Amino acid sequence: MQSTTRDKGAVERTFSSINTLFVQHVAAYTGSHTGERGQDAEGEAVWTLAQLDDLLQEWIICGWQEREHDGLRHPMMPRLSLSPNEMWAALVAVCGYVPVPLGREDYIELMPSRRCAITDEGIRFEYRTYDGPALNGHRHRSPAADGKWEVHHNPYEPWQCWVRLPDGWAQAEWIHRSLVSRPFTDTTWQHIRTVATRHTDRAEHEEHLARHLDELLRRAHTGQTSAAHSHKGSSPADVPGRRAGTRRARRRTADTGPPKGPAEHLPPADENTPPAPGSAGTAASAGAWSIFDAHQEAQLVKAANQETDNGPYASPTTWREWTRFVDSEPACLPGPGPWNAEERLDYHSQFVILSTPTMAKISLTLRRLMILNRRHNGTARRGLLISGPPTTGKTTTLQQLGRSFHLADRARHNSFDERLPVAFLSVPPAATPKMLVSELARFLDLPIGKAMNQARITDIVCGVLRDLSTQLVLVDDVHLLNTRTRIGAETSDQMKHLSERLPATFVYAGVAIEASPLLTGSRGAQLAGRFKMVRNPPLAYGSPAQRTAWEGLVRGMDQALRLQAHRPDTLTRHAPYLHHRTGGRIGSCPPSSGKQRSPPS
Repeated sequence: MQSTTRDKGAVERTFSSINTLFVQHVAAYTGSHTGERGQDAEGEAVWTLAQLDDLLQEWIICGWQEREHDGLRHPMMPRLSLSPNEMWAALVAVCGYVPVPLGREDYIELMPSRRCAITDEGIRFEYRTYDGPALNGHRHRSPAADGKWEVHHNPYEPWQCWVRLPDGWAQAEWIHRSLVSRPFTDTTWQHIRTVATRHTDRAEHEEHLARHLDELLRRAHTGQTSAAHSHKGSSPADVPGRRAGTRRARRRTADTGPPKGPAEHLPPADENTPPAPGSAGTAASAGAWSIFDAHQEAQLVKAANQETDNGPYASPTTWREWTRFVDSEPACLPGPGPWNAEERLDYHSQFVILSTPTMAKISLTLRRLMILNRRHNGTARRGLLISGPPTTGKTTTLQQLGRSFHLADRARHNSFDERLPVAFLSVPPAATPKMLVSELARFLDLPIGKAMNQARITDIVCGVLRDLSTQLVLVDDVHLLNTRTRIGAETSDQMKHLSERLPATFVYAGVAIEASPLLTGSRGAQLAGRFKMVRNPPLAYGSPAQRTAWEGLVRGMDQALRLQAHRPDTLTRHAPYLHHRTGGRIGSCPPSSGKQRSPPS
């Protein structure tokens, strides 16, 4: 809306009212001239701009809107003048109130705006250039007199902006977004602009700022304090979407440098070199046991464990560890080979995860339950129970399903830090209701004091999970709950209370849940009625279909092995023997890391 000269009086009168009714009562008021200024106005300045904005908004609602207005009259009481708040209440009582949620265009309208030109390079402001296919056809063609367009941007997501075109809003992305691996805000960008070296060429300077920003964000994510320190352990593989060809554990090592294998701590082994003390060759040649060397054993233990110290293989019991688990890449070897012994050990210690028919069934069942719970407003939401004997892959299935849902939610909402769609926890031994909800608080990294009771912790945890839009809660080791005891029954009630408070789908996993006390009594009947049971038994080897499934699993493991002298289909030929030794339990088939040994015929 264009302003006219007739608006000048109304605007000046409004500002005068704000000055006399609000501003003059604020500390450090200076007045319109020096005669109205106090003795120490600078010393009274105790409000920030954000605090002044809050005070002004509160005064508008509680002060300005409470003043009577001659133009506001109730039809039933025409002689009585009403305030804006009273008139609003009267109209709502008659017409009602329909809350309308804001749409995409509404949120864009509320963002900060500026006027920018669309050039051949795109849209430029704050030393960032935005471009996109939607800008084609509008470059240097603004209908406005100043040749510019209305551009809205989000200071908390400065890697994109929106332009108001004749046919609606068009999105444009920052041209250097791929150079920055993590989300950032406009405040971080302004800091980079103040510390980075200025380049004469604007395009080169913008790319230089983007690379400095990525370096700062990666240092902040890993907790490093200097750029020189970060270069020791970081690599392009730390950036999502890039692959540097190095092993995952090695590129996350920040201080120890390149990992050393056991071969680097021992003398070279050849025919002319005697075996090291403590090896099998010493006992065989001397006919006696060798002397144990603790120093040499410490070197071997250090070489074997230095890859896992504070590495990405910790159990995901906090949201940071869970996010690191979600972002981790699958097992891979650096390049086409040949690989040394340390690289093979690292690959097989992580190894690949093979999809089983039970895993596919559990995934399908979970998707159906989440669809049922999507618009469910009641408290009796449906859940999933995963039951089976040990070493059948229950926890692995639970974590991988949560990981898949987390990645899908991130791709749908294009969000990294604002949402936590999945929460994961394990039931602690001898758990109490407070211990259980405290585990969720520890997963969220919430400060829980000793004086806080169970109800207070539950309120905090549920509030945070709602704010983070958590839609899937994974609970492992539920077989540890013994509902036949008072504490176990109360803990089971606490889990039921959480499932009713949170708009999320709960998935429980445990050993032989159908035979545990969890499903006994009235509590167990209610749980069994709300939760769908999916059993994860060992793979059988009886019918032709079962044999085909087991042989497919073994063949997949055979193809994934990278042993030094591996012959293809060796494991496949011994599929019956492997099933006899493992009983069909996939967790009993760990990959070997040395030379291949064939089972006895």
